[in-house]
Amino acid sequence: MLHETSITCPRCKLEFPITETLAQPFITAERTKIEREAQERAAELKKQESALSTRQLALDELKRQLDARQREIDKAVERKNWLSLFVYAMAVPLAFQHPQMALGLTAFVTIIWVTPTVGIKPRQEHPPRDPFEPT
Repeated sequence: MLHETSITCPRCKLEFPITETLAQPFITAERTKIEREAQERAAELKKQESALSTRQLALDELKRQLDARQREIDKAVERKNWLSLFVYAMAVPLAFQHPQMALGLTAFVTIIWVTPTVGIKPRQEHPPRDPFEPT
């Protein structure tokens, strides 16, 4: 065992080890340092949580916009489907009497599907901005 040196107080005659007395300022300094680091980490985590929350809100908004855009496209495609079906239904009986007109109607259906859908806005020419980049 290590021999601990003790000091006796001349006033109260209390005996205490030197190691505790000498180490107390270092212990206090380390405790303060650790508490400060913990507070800094907590502040950084709070900041990151806030940033993640902001990103989540931006993602939710983008998802909502994409879902709305997809619904628009789905409706437009459904309209094209029904129009094509109607035109083909007219072209089949017409093919018996006027084959050239029936061929024209089938060409019309091709044009319907090749041209951009009416009511759907074209994609922007410039790339969309990153929602996570600070403005």
